[in-house]
Amino acid sequence: MKRRRQSWKEERRVNNKKRVVTSILLAAFFGALFVLDFFTGIPAVPIAISIIAIMCFVEIITLCQRQLGVRALWAVALQLVIVIAACVFVWIIEIFFEDWLIIALSLAVPVVAQNISAYFIGRYLLPKISKDHSPIHQFLNWHHFKLSPKKTMGVTITTSLIALVVAVPFAIFGPLYFSVTVISSFGAAIGDYLESRLKRLTYVKDSGEKLRQGTSIFAMLERALASHGGLLDRFDSLLFCAAVSLIPIIIFLIY
Repeated sequence: MKRRRQSWKEERRVNNKKRVVTSILLAAFFGALFVLDFFTGIPAVPIAISIIAIMCFVEIITLCQRQLGVRALWAVALQLVIVIAACVFVWIIEIFFEDWLIIALSLAVPVVAQNISAYFIGRYLLPKISKDHSPIHQFLNWHHFKLSPKKTMGVTITTSLIALVVAVPFAIFGPLYFSVTVISSFGAAIGDYLESRLKRLTYVKDSGEKLRQGTSIFAMLERALASHGGLLDRFDSLLFCAAVSLIPIIIFLIY
């Protein structure tokens, strides 16, 4: 039992190290894209996001294990709509807004803040107070979602508020940035939950390991992001928030 516990702790330590290294590499990659885009005018960011969005959709299709029924078909169609809307959002802000970088950050910062806070609350805070019956513990464990039992309404509200507080400075740039910030703060958790539902409806929940066993470039990316849950798990919230944020962007352009 003791050896098993030590092995589990060592495995968790290695996975956490991989997660940190992968996060740094992802941040460096997107940072390089922003620099390239900003100084050369090459639309590197929209191109990269479009490729990632398409690959996320391909992941859903590739992992389908059974013949799709009516429910699964609408789930795949909804995923396609999200992917297209997210791509349109990125290209519109690149073409029509000189300060597109601020808009992109007002979208990305709250999503990242929500994901990070949800990870640390679920991994470190909740286990420490699991035996405690304090109001904080009761609130964080309030209402477990049926389709994602590990997610709760309490944690969702808490992490969304944390994301909003972190991204509040973007509100000083105007109503458009504030609306994108609010959408991203609360939409990050919604996008994550929605993606879990869509993956279950298409029979691909928790089956990414099969895809990582391949030899394609896509399989290599999946293995590289395995500690993060795979490609789709890393970008599902960003894609959903970008898709919804297309609404205020269009309204701003019209009026």
